[in-house]
Amino acid sequence: MEPGGAYMSKTKLIIAAVLVILILIVIFQNLDKCVVRFLFWGGSLPVALVLFIALAMGLVIGVLVATIWLGSKDSA
Repeated sequence: MEPGGAYMSKTKLIIAAVLVILILIVIFQNLDKCVVRFLFWGGSLPVALVLFIALAMGLVIGVLVATIWLGSKDSA
């Protein structure tokens, strides 16, 4: 192991712990129910779950757009 390796792994562990704590704070502050209607479906979901679904959909769309964009630049 490199001399700075243990330091970096501790730093990554601390950053991961802080992110987990922040995510848990957001989840526990957004447990209220909200009504969601999409096309022919409707339901009541916790706000935290709606936020997570929106985040996941945005991530997937961003990756797809970037993949298509980079793929079209490579073929040109």
